[in-house]
This record gives sequence, structure tokens and C-alpha cells, in this order.
Amino acid sequence: MPCGRQHLQNLDDAVNGSAWTILLLTENFLRDTWCKFQFYTSLMNSVNRQHKYNSVIPMRPLNNPLPRERTPFALRTINALEEDSRGFPTQVERIFQESVYKIQQAIWKETRNMVQRQLIA
Repeated sequence: MPCGRQHLQNLDDAVNGSAWTILLLTENFLRDTWCKFQFYTSLMNSVNRQHKYNSVIPMRPLNNPLPRERTPFALRTINALEEDSRGFPTQVERIFQESVYKIQQAIWKETRNMVQRQLIA
């Protein structure tokens, strides 16, 4: 995160400047209030902005995974990537497509240019 900037502005820039937001569901995921806030913010952003639809990807890793029964309800409604699943490589290829990345990159660049034009005006 850039020094001297507000945490929320950095979070907004990170989420909006990313094609996807990957939430690593580990045992430590729910221990930190800031992590909870980031996950809810990312999830709301994906609902409120059409180009961010389906951009939040929960992932349950092999090591130290968060048990399903402790996963927040809002994340249980989204199919998580399961690293121990046989279909994991196929799911990853299907989700992380270059065409989606290029669309997100174009939107991010246009948004950045619009903000810069507003600062100049």
C-alpha cells in the first residue's frame, strides 16, 4: 500500500484495480476484523458494480483450511475453489480467463483516466 494514504482508499484502489479478488479461506481468515471488513467490502463491490460481478473468488487451500461450517454465510453462497479437489486445475482455467482480465484492465484504465481528468479540471 502506498505510504501516507488512507487504508480505505488503498483498499478501494486494490479491489477496483483487480480483475479478481481471491479470499484465502484459512483458519486465520476470521480472526482479524480488518480481513472481515475487506471481504465484506469486496463482496459488496462485486454486487454493486456490474463489471465486478463474479470477481470475488473464495479459495479453500490444502493447508490450514477454514472449515465449511465456520465459513461466513455470505461466502457459503459462492462456490469456493477447493485446492484438494480433483477438478481444481479445470476450475482455475475456467475462472481466470485472459479475456476477462483484458475487460477488467480496460475498465480500470478508463476509470483511472477519468479520475486524472477530473483532477486536472
